[in-house]
Amino acid sequence: MMKQLVAMVGFAMALALAVATPVSAGIAQVSGNQIPAGSGDPCIAGDPSSLATFTMDGSLIGCWYTDEFAFRDHPSGTVQATGHEHFVGCLDFGGDGACTGDPSGRLDFSFQFTGKFDTVTFAEIRGRCQHPIVSGSGGFDGAAGVLMFKDDVSTGIATYTGHVTL
Repeated sequence: MMKQLVAMVGFAMALALAVATPVSAGIAQVSGNQIPAGSGDPCIAGDPSSLATFTMDGSLIGCWYTDEFAFRDHPSGTVQATGHEHFVGCLDFGGDGACTGDPSGRLDFSFQFTGKFDTVTFAEIRGRCQHPIVSGSGGFDGAAGVLMFKDDVSTGIATYTGHVTL
């Protein structure tokens, strides 16, 4: 009888926690693509002062902006860069490609980029970067996490993976 009571109390506590915890709380594994914004892309109008503008798809739907960018190049063609970027949009928990009911707002990042470039043509050979979240607002208030990007130099698209904790 005591075991049944303990089991029922445990179940009730677990149910109460599940009901009290928002669907968006916790760690979300994210992945998708960062695509350079082209002419007429609404992301460009979102922050015309951006140094570079991208459209995000996959787990993060919205616009990505480069705010600060400083680099150091080496005679070998390697480049190291640091700076700050921000994302405005939503975290697509539903996986439906839409932001309906999903957390949305702004995420701010610092970043470190490393890459290799052709010393004659300056064409990128390979590149990757790490983006720790430094702050969030709106539905991303208090967010933490990190995204890792890898450039596909043949398409100009970068793939990202990582996690966002809300």
